[in-house]
Amino acid sequence: MLPFFAKAQTRQHTLDSLKQALRTASTDSSRYNIADRLLFFYYQSNRDSALQYSEIGLSIAEKNNMAINVAEMLGHKGYQLYQLKRFGGALKFLLRAKKIAQDPANENKVFTPGKYPELRKKRLNILGAILQSLGHLKGATGDTT
Repeated sequence: MLPFFAKAQTRQHTLDSLKQALRTASTDSSRYNIADRLLFFYYQSNRDSALQYSEIGLSIAEKNNMAINVAEMLGHKGYQLYQLKRFGGALKFLLRAKKIAQDPANENKVFTPGKYPELRKKRLNILGAILQSLGHLKGATGDTT
């Protein structure tokens, strides 16, 4: 039983460290990346917190005109709303994300490419995730078009 508590303490310490880092980060790129990590910390366990961090990331990306990051956060927000069965909001954000991610002209508008240093792959990876979420949404609502 002790290893479980140690792991829980480590998770809480990581969470606290990330929240502190978000408060003290000196660049928008850093703040965006930390908000993204916090979003994924809560992705399946606390939808409201995940939405909060997707909104923080979205705000930072929009302020800096980082279209690919905007699409990424809109996609995350749409997915969370879908999971909360707020289908209208999910559709709105996912369609907006799809439009941005489909445009190759947006490929260089990104904070950091992450695991996809080739910007085209980064954009297409995000587009794929958005399309997958749209597919889940259509399935949940019975839309087979």
